[in-house]
Amino acid sequence: MRKIAVLGMVLITFFMNAQSHVEINGEYKGIYAMEESFSKELIEQNQRRNGPILKFEESKWIAQVLKTEKTTFTQQEIFETTEIKAFGLKKIKKDSLMNSYFERGSYLLNGLRAGVLKLDEVVDVKKAAMLFAICDLTGSNHGMRWHNQRFYYNPIIDKLEMIRFDSGSGVPINDIYYNKWKANKLTEKEGLLFWKEKFFSSPPFLAAYFDALKKISSKTYLSEHNADIETHLKNNLYLMYKENTIYKFKSEIYTDNAAIIRQ
Repeated sequence: MRKIAVLGMVLITFFMNAQSHVEINGEYKGIYAMEESFSKELIEQNQRRNGPILKFEESKWIAQVLKTEKTTFTQQEIFETTEIKAFGLKKIKKDSLMNSYFERGSYLLNGLRAGVLKLDEVVDVKKAAMLFAICDLTGSNHGMRWHNQRFYYNPIIDKLEMIRFDSGSGVPINDIYYNKWKANKLTEKEGLLFWKEKFFSSPPFLAAYFDALKKISSKTYLSEHNADIETHLKNNLYLMYKENTIYKFKSEIYTDNAAIIRQ
């Protein structure tokens, strides 16, 4: 399938796939990855009722990391004081129903951060646990840092569903994230420990997390998954080889990570 986009006088041609061969005004620009944004379309694609997607405002933290702002706040100080916002907040504010959802979602997220609400009162624990387990399997825990988290407020269950952002998948692991946290081997560079504590100190979360790890690390699950994506994977690798003939997709990373999880 091909999609044409016209921006002003610029003609952009996408040859659609998980990755896309892009031409601008007839000039080949290479292979581009297309990333879904935090919008109504994301919610609809996942068959959810319309609701706001919230986040912790991370601009102060990013500015400090990039040294574009000379501040001396710790990561935890920024996390504890930063605003909770939503994507498309101006539009949300004009819709009484959506605004009430935003206010409710903000209340829940603030309550979790402040320690006055339990994790299982705020978050869909089973979905969060599966997300953490997938991050162990794929070595993509970068996406679980507080500033890479998004939260869809589901008005049907009155809880938040976590959305991971900026995953960095394909990294070998030497242990599951929980064990590293429990052994005090995590550093602030790997994520705010205060944030991880919210999850790893929750019995309902841990029960669901270990169940999820057992499921996705099994040899049967992986073999069925690999068979499921075989054609899709071959098509995408074909595109990558056109751009980079020496590119290698190391599928054994996931097999090795699964073996470590099973241990």
